[in-house]
Amino acid sequence: MKFKNTYYSKNGKMVFKLDMMPLTIIWLVIAVFFILIGLLFDDWAARIFFIAFAIVPAPLFYPFRYITISDTELVMNIGIIRRKFKFSEVEKCLVRICFMDAYSGIFFYDAKGKRRSVGLVYYENIDKICHELSNHVKNIEVFRDGDYKFRENKLSDEAKKIIEVSLQKPKRIVYLFIAILFFAVAGGISYYIYSEWNSFYTLSDRICFHYGYPVFILVMVLLAFVCLNDAFAYIKVKDETIVIKGLYSKKRLIKPGDIRKWRKNVEFSIVKRQLLISKEIRITDYNGKEHKISSAQTEYFDEVLNFLKTYASNKESK
Repeated sequence: MKFKNTYYSKNGKMVFKLDMMPLTIIWLVIAVFFILIGLLFDDWAARIFFIAFAIVPAPLFYPFRYITISDTELVMNIGIIRRKFKFSEVEKCLVRICFMDAYSGIFFYDAKGKRRSVGLVYYENIDKICHELSNHVKNIEVFRDGDYKFRENKLSDEAKKIIEVSLQKPKRIVYLFIAILFFAVAGGISYYIYSEWNSFYTLSDRICFHYGYPVFILVMVLLAFVCLNDAFAYIKVKDETIVIKGLYSKKRLIKPGDIRKWRKNVEFSIVKRQLLISKEIRITDYNGKEHKISSAQTEYFDEVLNFLKTYASNKESK
């Protein structure tokens, strides 16, 4: 979806305006639809759910967004939300230009290394924003995701980390929340079917509630268990041993003496204008069994890699 981007000077400040009115109109139609559905229910709990579902996301769909750059600060406005960044407190500034603009952003670092960021979703004038920032921030680095593949040695450590972190698996709490949500949906539908099991008389109702819904519930439960595994499974280094433990699998221990050889693979691919980075470690033990550890499986990938470089550097396959 394309949105109108404009920029202009006002009172000595550069203003970058993003008009998201089309998305706002779509959301309003959907919101009104859900509110009307909610009003059809006699149950107040159902009414509150549908109305809240329509109203809560409202701040995300505010039609106009502004980035204002003056001599002293950068200010982002989204409706009543206002974020301010003073240049006097900025030690370093990084601007990420991503293939997928959802990941593009400005990252400010203070003298203590603390990071604050501004998202640039749907902004098309990023080059102009970078030019304005360079007039006020001395230490600025502009990089694209493709630089990770073609200019990795020229990227700063902060830039590499920004790209890698955005491509890691979500935090465990996210998987746990999704699992609880799936269980809640399955439980709610199960209770409804149980309470109304004998209240359906038409053939279509019986097929739907006696066969269709149970299959749907089963799928919800299976997805919940998959999310639980992602929430509680882990791969990490503990007591000079690589520990691999899944929620439903037996714990595996890999000690330096068990490693016959290992190698690290890094693959790059671009899918729908988005850079995908796949980092993988393959460890072969003396029994001939291969253990695969990818960066998508664990947040401790670098820790495992450093462990291998320290205790099994002579066994690395080149």
